[in-house]
Amino acid sequence: MGPADRQRHGQDRQNQIEQGVEIARGLSSYSSEDARLIKGHNSGEIEELLGSVGLAGRTDQPAAGLEGQLAAQPVGLLAHDLQVDRAQASPTPVMNDPAFPPPSARSARPLAGAGPDRPPKPVLIVLHQEHSSPGRVGRLLQARGHAVDIRKARFGDALPGTMRDHAGAVIFGGPMGANDPEDFIKAEIDWIGTCLKEDAPFLGICLGAQMLVNHLGGRVEGHGDGLVEIGWYPLTATDAGRRLMHWPDMVYQFHREGFSLPKGATLLATAQAYPNQAFRYGDNAWGIQFHAELTRMMMHRWVVRGAQRFELPGAQPGRDHLGGRLIWDMHLKRWLGEFLATVFGRIGQ
Repeated sequence: MGPADRQRHGQDRQNQIEQGVEIARGLSSYSSEDARLIKGHNSGEIEELLGSVGLAGRTDQPAAGLEGQLAAQPVGLLAHDLQVDRAQASPTPVMNDPAFPPPSARSARPLAGAGPDRPPKPVLIVLHQEHSSPGRVGRLLQARGHAVDIRKARFGDALPGTMRDHAGAVIFGGPMGANDPEDFIKAEIDWIGTCLKEDAPFLGICLGAQMLVNHLGGRVEGHGDGLVEIGWYPLTATDAGRRLMHWPDMVYQFHREGFSLPKGATLLATAQAYPNQAFRYGDNAWGIQFHAELTRMMMHRWVVRGAQRFELPGAQPGRDHLGGRLIWDMHLKRWLGEFLATVFGRIGQ
């Protein structure tokens, strides 16, 4: 086995170990009934992944014990991963939301182009519910050295008239629609023009992407057959998307409407029911329909509070949301880090 093969084998092993850890942690966070349903519904995939780290046939024992056995294996990387993941980095400033937790020390790394005499500017975060969180997006931006400036226009926060004091902006999702008549929806759609005019990095997630499409003159509407995407669904990168980066095979969705591809935009990823899943407009404006930002706790809240939507055509039951996370979320999480580095990579340069 040559050096390149050894490196690939080591990376594959690292991926297997990380996924085994995620399964053990994930199962331990669910109720006994949920864990039983998840393990029963996804037993083949879970047994295969646990088998890769020497724990096949042990999914019936307490998951906390599984994690302990994983940590006890003679794999230095795993032991380091478990220790560092529990440690917290020194808090990074968070504007307007002191309760937002600091990022994990594991993902912290210096931002290219930023120095002690030129710290990176904050990233503007636009949320739509009183207790919403920017989740992984906020943590990854903090790990790159940014404060996050959280605004909730729905509750009266003003959006800036210029982006010169911010490194970029992210508009997140919400239960409302981009075509709703509320004043704050119209105001946010109009405000996106501030980012486009100043060529500031902009990312729209789900509702935020639909707002960007509306601003650009596209359409936001439901599926012709009433289908929704609520759960885990396959994603296919376009040629343009593959040239940009590697994309996950499965992504988490929670929406009843989709969007057309705006004139002049480049489609980056597609899917069956809603073909426009990710796009780029110009150099710095991006929209994605799916959700990579959810932490485990956020997904628990969504599954509990959104359970009535699981009866809609095309939606998946709650156990598939939680079970799918154990199998596919690691890849989605890794993609998000690479994607944010692409969107905000030139910040500070």
